[in-house]
Amino acid sequence: MIAVPESPGQMILDEVAMRLSPLMTCDKFIRFVKERGLAVSHEQLHVFEKHRALVPVVRIGRSFPEDHTLRLDGSPTAPDFEAGWVVDTSAPGGTYVLPEIDGRDCRAFYSAYQLWALERVLQGTTSLLDLGAHVGTDAESVDWDAYMSRLVAQTAKNVDRLRSDPSLCAVPLLCQLISNRYLPLAQGNQRTIRIGGRTQFGGWMTFSSESWDWQTYRDDWDPARLIPAFALDEESLERIYVNLVNAMRLCDPLWSWAELVRFVNQRKRDELKGDALRAESYRQGAEMVRQLHLELYGVDLGPPEEMFGQVINYIPELEVRDDPRLYLQYVTNQYDLNSQPKAVLFVEGETEVVFVKKIFLELFGQHHGKSGIEIIDLAGVDNATGTKKEDRYGAIFRLVDYLHDHQTFAFIMLDQENRAKKLWNAAANKSSSFLLRSRVMPQDQICLWRQDFELDNFSDTEIARALTDMPGHSVRFRSTDIKAVRSQWRNRKISGLFRERTGRDLKKPLLAERLAEIVVAPETRRRPANRPVIKFLQRVDRQSWMNPLPITRDIWRQNQEYLDRH
Repeated sequence: MIAVPESPGQMILDEVAMRLSPLMTCDKFIRFVKERGLAVSHEQLHVFEKHRALVPVVRIGRSFPEDHTLRLDGSPTAPDFEAGWVVDTSAPGGTYVLPEIDGRDCRAFYSAYQLWALERVLQGTTSLLDLGAHVGTDAESVDWDAYMSRLVAQTAKNVDRLRSDPSLCAVPLLCQLISNRYLPLAQGNQRTIRIGGRTQFGGWMTFSSESWDWQTYRDDWDPARLIPAFALDEESLERIYVNLVNAMRLCDPLWSWAELVRFVNQRKRDELKGDALRAESYRQGAEMVRQLHLELYGVDLGPPEEMFGQVINYIPELEVRDDPRLYLQYVTNQYDLNSQPKAVLFVEGETEVVFVKKIFLELFGQHHGKSGIEIIDLAGVDNATGTKKEDRYGAIFRLVDYLHDHQTFAFIMLDQENRAKKLWNAAANKSSSFLLRSRVMPQDQICLWRQDFELDNFSDTEIARALTDMPGHSVRFRSTDIKAVRSQWRNRKISGLFRERTGRDLKKPLLAERLAEIVVAPETRRRPANRPVIKFLQRVDRQSWMNPLPITRDIWRQNQEYLDRH
């Protein structure tokens, strides 16, 4: 069983073990408690201290001039305690004259970690009076004196029990003492830690952390010295951890989301309110005790949410948790919060980007991002196929291979020009660099137009109408103009025709908008689904929706094997 050291307050002050979590005056402690969903008054704290159910860490008096403050720089504070103006109120068996509740010449200082002890004291000294059983009963027929006597007697027993429990005083003191070392880890988001360091001037005590180096402090830290001071052993330290976690579990409205919350930035966790913020305080205390246990005994007690019940299958697996980035990825997949694309569509240029976005909005009825699709402009076929003979298609295939390994489907849409056909052919035999798949991608995930995007998906009349509707000119295009381009498509392009007839460069994104409008127009006779580009986009949309981002490494392996078969 944990014990209270002989001079715990002096230990804390000597080490300035409040750089990251300063001690609080009574007023600040009451506000701190209130923000975390508990209510306590100055009068209650005074009574609790009088009966030693809950005592401050130290008291500082004004036996010196008004401008005198307790200066903490790591030097021994024994002379201050011996002088009597600083009192170690948390020391076991300590006696001191309790000042008046409104006394101005003495201040009590509490630890944030006494929140846990205070809740237990409030539970033991608070009774709810249920009058439901007395509805319709004559008030004079109820023996209220006997009823209240029983409550007072029970409260007295509870106070005796609380007073005899050393953990009620020792656990907060231990947490305060180790806060300089472990609080940065407890306030981390599994990837980064927040160190900082408070500086406090004026008032009743002053200390500076401007030159304090946490890295050096960590390297010099010796947790073994706490064992004799608190009579610690492996079992008692584990019991403390369980008690703090249990207190967290009982009040935490976010308990079911604890695995996700631990990845949230501490600044956002500090914005929690009421019970959720109290649970966060308990979590920090528990995490510090967990780190101390690991450093003393080499055993990790595990995260709080896995302390209760038997875990049969870890989701995700334990080996995944060694990589915080991968761990976060699988956790966010459980909550459907992973923003990674489920599918990536590579298109040749800005024309296709504009067209695809407009089709998703006006034909499919939603932004492509809702389907988890990212559209990437390759800015030309040459950027997709490369130019070096020895590695002509390596770049795009390596990127696709990487995406598939990360459970993102990749689709490519290109015009039939330059080396696009060879890229399509190469996909049939291109081997994956990863072990679980034999190929980079199926050929049917590459859409290669027979001629080009416009000619394959729109009639001569539709293209002529779209060109005629382009702003900035008065030329009327006819279907025969487009038919001529179609017959000579390898040597002649729609953009060339437009320049010949209007003397202007064709703004292809504007043309893409006109063509998309034709697809969705109700008067258009051709059904959208009969156009090859719409069929391909529907497939991209469907496979993106059906792409199950994995929540375990085993599911990821199964998904990779599925990708290789289809």
